[in-house]
Amino acid sequence: MPELPAISGIAGGVRRKAVTLVTVSCAILMARWYWRNRQLDKKLDKKRKQCLQTLEKVEKELQKNKLPARQKEAILSLSLSTLQSKLRSGELKAVDVLRAYQEQALKVNVKINCLTEAITDAQELAAACDETGDKTRLLHGIPVSLKENIGVKGYDRTGGLQINIGVPCDKDAVITQVLKRHGAIPFVRTNIPQAMLSYTCSNPIFGSTANPHNVLHTPGGSSGGEGAIIGAGGSIIGIGSDVGGSVRVPASFCGCCSLKPTLGRFSKMGFYTVTKGQTQISGVPGPMARDVDSLVVLTRVLSSPDMFELDASLPPLPFQQQLLNSTHRLRIGYYTWDGNLPPVPVVSRAVREAKKVLEDLGHTLVEFSPIDYSQKFAELFIGTMLGADQGQTLRSKVKGDYLDGGLKLIKMTLLPRWLLSLLAKMISLKEPVLSRAVAHFKKEGRTYNWFCHVVKIQEYREKFTEQWKSLDLDAVICSAFPSPAPRTCDVGRLTTGGSNLALYNLVNFAAGVLPVTKVTSQDVADANNPALFPARTSLERLLKKSCDTEDCVGLPVGVQCVTLPFKEELCLRVMRELETAVNYRGL
Repeated sequence: MPELPAISGIAGGVRRKAVTLVTVSCAILMARWYWRNRQLDKKLDKKRKQCLQTLEKVEKELQKNKLPARQKEAILSLSLSTLQSKLRSGELKAVDVLRAYQEQALKVNVKINCLTEAITDAQELAAACDETGDKTRLLHGIPVSLKENIGVKGYDRTGGLQINIGVPCDKDAVITQVLKRHGAIPFVRTNIPQAMLSYTCSNPIFGSTANPHNVLHTPGGSSGGEGAIIGAGGSIIGIGSDVGGSVRVPASFCGCCSLKPTLGRFSKMGFYTVTKGQTQISGVPGPMARDVDSLVVLTRVLSSPDMFELDASLPPLPFQQQLLNSTHRLRIGYYTWDGNLPPVPVVSRAVREAKKVLEDLGHTLVEFSPIDYSQKFAELFIGTMLGADQGQTLRSKVKGDYLDGGLKLIKMTLLPRWLLSLLAKMISLKEPVLSRAVAHFKKEGRTYNWFCHVVKIQEYREKFTEQWKSLDLDAVICSAFPSPAPRTCDVGRLTTGGSNLALYNLVNFAAGVLPVTKVTSQDVADANNPALFPARTSLERLLKKSCDTEDCVGLPVGVQCVTLPFKEELCLRVMRELETAVNYRGL
């Protein structure tokens, strides 16, 4: 009995030591967390200041050599073809055209935050164009904006990730080189979402970009800065990249035009991507422009022999003028819904109006429905982008970084597979589309499983192409995103909304987007009509919020045009005919 107090004392001492150990451990962890965040904040602040200095430098130069307002507005109002003509004739100088677009880019950036930095040698390039440049070049003296992940010598390609800060490119990307060879003046770099894998446009380095038509709405992603600056009139042409709709979503949301080419048509050497080792669904460079004619010029430039000279891995496929100029009547498929998230009424209206326009032009329109796609989107696209390595690559890129709202779903890849499967089953009745996506977040893991997955992708591509050819189709028109631009606070939850865009990355077809209409008061009323759009699930209610109030009136709505692989020129022909007939007017 006398030993009991001693034992009790020992136990009390152990408890005190345990409490002390836990307290000290927590304090150390908190100190490490605080120190890490302080270091990260310093790194981010330093990068922001460096980028801001490039913009301030351009602004100071513009103040010294300011264009008269009337001359600036006259330049900004010109089409690309007219600009080309006036630059070649000497009626306009490249330095004046550059100044006009620099000033406009800085002006719109104050409102929508679309720029990451200015390319400071643009003035020298423009001056060289005026003095010694070959004026016959296709883009002689034309300013061009570039997505931030595209290589420019001396500049970082962060992809919105702190891990890439302080790693400048030692040379231009192939596309940057080709543009310069044809006389273009790269003058600004544009914002992207963190890791470039979401339809928002926000990251911890450069902040959030707003839609030029309504700053409460997103410009889309991942080429959101490009879509925003072109839609706002701060650039006339630009280059983005697309792995699941990344040039087509911003085009639809911001009211501009874009083209996703077939993989292998244009070089992606010098582009940064977080999914580089995953080759089944690979990102491609994508031209973006104010109108389709400008897309045609960009496509012609990117199909020049310079491209194949600089990247020997590409097939030497020249621009196919005969496809663009063809006049024979086409057989075109159409659909409004791919079987995943249903489109809001204004999106269906846009496709129907495009269908009627093409019928009035003499083309034959037939109903089309992508075969088995409502099930295959999650399995084949989500399963490839996140399931291939169970999210490890993406997690490694954002490790130690602040996580942007558009990437919050990545946390789900940390859950064990059995728990993801259980979660998918629990939400399957109320959220069937999201359920299928969650089920494939960590689907593949072993090499054998990946091989089987690749076979499924190949089989689906063959099946889809057979369906296309059995209907003897030349092209397809369909919706881009199932809604106009969602509100910025909502878009992070709408990753599955890009299914109809991701389809054409999955099957590797050529696809472009152009604006055909805008949200009207009647569209707002239709969105609020349960008979027309029931909005049964939480994701459908988020789609509805994109166009259910009067402040959404005026938001652009695009239509997607699709053709077989390496038929980009035919895709551009359909887009041009649509554009001419609908006569869409931007800001």
